[in-house]
Amino acid sequence: MQHVEALPSISNNMLKETLLPYFISIDTEEGRENWKGQIRDNYQNFIRALNKQILYTAESMMWVSPLNEVEEKCFWGLSIMDKFMENEKMKAHCQGYYRDTYKFLVAAYLRNDMPGKAAEEWKKLLGKIDEYVEFCSEINKKEPKEVVRIYGNAAARNMEIYTREWIDSKLQFMLGQLRSWSKEDVFSEFEK
Repeated sequence: MQHVEALPSISNNMLKETLLPYFISIDTEEGRENWKGQIRDNYQNFIRALNKQILYTAESMMWVSPLNEVEEKCFWGLSIMDKFMENEKMKAHCQGYYRDTYKFLVAAYLRNDMPGKAAEEWKKLLGKIDEYVEFCSEINKKEPKEVVRIYGNAAARNMEIYTREWIDSKLQFMLGQLRSWSKEDVFSEFEK
């Protein structure tokens, strides 16, 4: 615990990311681009940290909390991610957390013997995934250097690998997890 307490905390608002934009010269076009890139990267870092907290909460609550509490936290967290994804530069830093938060919501329905509700939410997730696959496909038609300039290195890498084949294999893995967390008859009804 002493090691954990010694780590830097986001509760201290004077983080490196907060201060860096103040030390970038904006007197040149390159400087202004670097400044905008730093701000974009900062938002991406902060969004990932918040999304990770939402996801970890959904995961832990799925195992121990009443369904209404899991629903409340998941839908609230997903609405935050929906808002973040209105900015296309943030989508790559939300999609995986969004997908997995939905997975734990679906798992909570399955664990509470509600395969119909689980299937309804699964279908919503599949629609969101289809939108993101199409988004990545369009982005990946651009020159790679341009994608990195606009979205940053991490987002460019995320979008490059997010193909239909990649997500289909990920969905199969997720279905295997959901099956292992459910009663067989409930999962069979969900699959239908």
